[in-house]
Amino acid sequence: MPEIPAVYQNRELSWIKFNKRVLEEASDGALPLMERLTFAAIYMSNLDEFLRVRGGALLARSLKNDEQLDNKSLMRPSEQLSAVYREVRILQPLKDKLVTDLDRALAEKGIRRLEYERLSPAMQQRADDLFYHSIKPFLNTYILDSGDSFPFIESGRIYAVLRLENERGSFTAVVSDTAEHERMLTFTEDGFAYILAEDILIAKADTLFSGYTVTEKLLIRASRSAAVTLDDEPNITSDRLEAMSLVLAKRRVMQPVRLQILGSCTDLTADMLAETLDVGQDAVFIEHSPLEMKYVFALRDILAERSELFYPPYQPVIPKNIAADRPIHQQAAEKDILLSYPYESMEPFLRLLEEAAEDDSVLSVKMTLYRVADGSRVIAALCRAAQNGKQVTVCTELRARFDEQHNIDCSKQLIAAGCKVIHGMPFIKVHSKLCLITRMVNGEPLYVTQIGTGNYNERTALQYADFTLMTADPVIARDADRVFAELENGMVVTETSALLVSPQRLRMPLAAMIDDEIRLARSGADAYIGLKMNGLTDKLLIDKLIEASQAGVKTDLIVRGVCCLTAGVTGYTENIRIISIVGRYLEHSRIYIFGKGERQAVYISSADLMTRNTTRRVEAAVRINDPDLKAQLIGYFGTQLDDDCSARVMLPDGSYERLHGGHTDCQKVFAQQAQESAAKPEPAPPTLPEQPPEIVPEPETPQEEKPPEKKRGLLRRILDLFRRKKK
Repeated sequence: MPEIPAVYQNRELSWIKFNKRVLEEASDGALPLMERLTFAAIYMSNLDEFLRVRGGALLARSLKNDEQLDNKSLMRPSEQLSAVYREVRILQPLKDKLVTDLDRALAEKGIRRLEYERLSPAMQQRADDLFYHSIKPFLNTYILDSGDSFPFIESGRIYAVLRLENERGSFTAVVSDTAEHERMLTFTEDGFAYILAEDILIAKADTLFSGYTVTEKLLIRASRSAAVTLDDEPNITSDRLEAMSLVLAKRRVMQPVRLQILGSCTDLTADMLAETLDVGQDAVFIEHSPLEMKYVFALRDILAERSELFYPPYQPVIPKNIAADRPIHQQAAEKDILLSYPYESMEPFLRLLEEAAEDDSVLSVKMTLYRVADGSRVIAALCRAAQNGKQVTVCTELRARFDEQHNIDCSKQLIAAGCKVIHGMPFIKVHSKLCLITRMVNGEPLYVTQIGTGNYNERTALQYADFTLMTADPVIARDADRVFAELENGMVVTETSALLVSPQRLRMPLAAMIDDEIRLARSGADAYIGLKMNGLTDKLLIDKLIEASQAGVKTDLIVRGVCCLTAGVTGYTENIRIISIVGRYLEHSRIYIFGKGERQAVYISSADLMTRNTTRRVEAAVRINDPDLKAQLIGYFGTQLDDDCSARVMLPDGSYERLHGGHTDCQKVFAQQAQESAAKPEPAPPTLPEQPPEIVPEPETPQEEKPPEKKRGLLRRILDLFRRKKK
């Protein structure tokens, strides 16, 4: 396949387009106001992580070998990083205006974000109290003369920077707030209002420097590279928990990849800060809205009762085909179970684990963990199983980005409970969602295997659209057992029967299935490929899809995020349609469909078709053989293709156009379908009215009125009648 840059897209720039789609949700006037503000906060959080990880990696590669070209866009690392900064700079004023407009719209609803100068005298008094009692005692202040070293700026922390003058000259002051206090101070005197802690700090910063005139006041925030992992360390110790702790310490002092400035900033000050922090000019962003918006998630909790500001509440349901009074493993043995999060609840899978922990017939539980919730029921069930004498083996991936410390803590908890914990292997992340439970019944081993597309995380199962399959298929169980055996030996699976497992047994089988469709199309048969994923970057598979399109294979791709293939390019991808869905729930599931009719093969998978997933991770995909579940997934895929509310379709120039038909919102359809197929709660059995206790009259006294005699119930009157007959 010759290099044709027009049909390929650069990975990093494609990601910027995805985050732009997130920002567009914040501008959608049809959405509730707090949901729109939340999308703006997600945009900011996404961007910070992207610049730290991907921007940091590009920076490192540009310094090490800037001649290494991207295999799709043919851009050098420095060119890619410059292009990223350029695109982010285009979006920044849109974000600033959007946040300002949303603040104004919320103010009309009685929810005001205020700056210090706009506080009433009573509000200012409360802000002053917070500053003098909870902020000022924990401030570190630095007045820098020429030649003084600048204090260390932690990644993600907000600092105040001031320019000071007195008779001795001009100085720079830096103020860091080390206190662990609430980000917001709230007021309820006149509706609801709040002020951010950094706005109080910058307003009161003048009072910290007596004898100086303040000529400039700014807030700054640096994002440091996070492009260092366990695999980058040449001297990894045998204790991978300790090694990861050292990596996290090193990440803290990596080079900044972005400097944000809030306030009226002169070019001289901006240049000084950039030079001091060793940040290029293209990485300096002067902004006009909060530098970091995590406070929005706390604001959601405070305003939770204002239902008009949020999506209508939705409670995941238990499918009616899952009985509440029978163990899950028995039901999975009779028929495969497929759960669709967040429309259906994670509870049946949690029940499977918790029942296994207490089941005397269970010999072992094996599981891969990538990201789990705080206070995880999954961790608790695994610990309980080990404490009850089961053999529990858990592969915990320490390199789950920004969850490393949490996974270290979970690993220690599992080890303390008696679980065998392994941590994958160098250069290969374990990202599969795989669980194998083995029972011994009448001398025969029985299995239940779970394969999923999303993490074992109760919190994200309420927010991410994912699938999980629970099956008693012995062939799938043998493959899963082989995966765990190889992981324990620090190896990867090279042979499987039912599962597709990367890095050795996923990429090429997928390429072979694409080849099958190509051959059928060239012979005049009806060929089809349908793929749903979060990202598409693997050039080998991209080139196969281009070849399939050229052969006439109709191909539908649902790619939420990064997509390095351009649809509709004449001569190459006319038969490929690509859509991206960004909505209330994060589209996280992966579905692979090949062929039509009776030969149609349908898979769910943990793997995006990204080079990292297909060549440098352990991922697992499983073919769905149950005809009902297969039809369910095909219908799900088709409904997403029909979406004309949340979907954007890719155009031949690589841009996206939102569909505005307004007929099908796939996520609302799935929620309605789940409700219609939910288990109905059993009606409570009728209860007899509670009989009041018999009242025994107290002896009469002249001052007391005799209590009224209690009427006897029907049962008591019948008993009295029998007593009289006996007499």
